[in-house]
Amino acid sequence: MKKFFFFSAALFISAPYIAFAAVSVTGTNLETIFMTLGPIIQSITRILDVFALLGFFWGLGMFIWSAGDEKKRGQGRNVMIWGIIALFVLISITGLLNILQTTFSLNGSQTISPPSADPSQYNIGQ
Repeated sequence: MKKFFFFSAALFISAPYIAFAAVSVTGTNLETIFMTLGPIIQSITRILDVFALLGFFWGLGMFIWSAGDEKKRGQGRNVMIWGIIALFVLISITGLLNILQTTFSLNGSQTISPPSADPSQYNIGQ
């Protein structure tokens, strides 16, 4: 019971600091981190797409060139299947991320403006 009380009291006391922590989001560390990581993740995804495609073609080559050996044909078939699965997963993730970006307008063109405590910005009682 004491731990719960201490934790809830600490959370209650630190709530304003947590709430006002996002005041200077535009143009600072968080935005620059996301703007830096975005192209890096896209590049990594494209490289993984290339490796998955090469894996598929490697399995296709194994499947074709080992026409007489059933064991090697099976290995080639398995490599092709895993290449197709990897391509499907990577392209699906890319598509879902693009859908989320367009749905929530996360293309980097708008800035985040946190709420202000200045009452002159609001039309209260007028």
